[in-house]
Amino acid sequence: MIILMLCKEDANFIVIFWGIYGLISGFIEKNRSSKLILNSLFMIIAGSVYLYLSLNVIIPHFYPTHVYKIYSERFSHLGNNLIEIVFNIISNPVTSA
Repeated sequence: MIILMLCKEDANFIVIFWGIYGLISGFIEKNRSSKLILNSLFMIIAGSVYLYLSLNVIIPHFYPTHVYKIYSERFSHLGNNLIEIVFNIISNPVTSA
């Protein structure tokens, strides 16, 4: 997971949604595994923190002039800011691909 998150900033969404999947499956199972639930929570938290750091600290430090222009062009079909993008991915996963 750490290597995946270091490859590209978009990969953090995979870590976050994989943690959500693990959390849901941990609650659905009859024998709830506390280890699975804790690992899933850690993946959600780690993915969210590193996503925030990469988008707001690391990338703007090395590429300060065009950071928001790149993301606004790349994800313009999903929304105008990060909250709209995440909401549209969750609410319409088929059409947002």
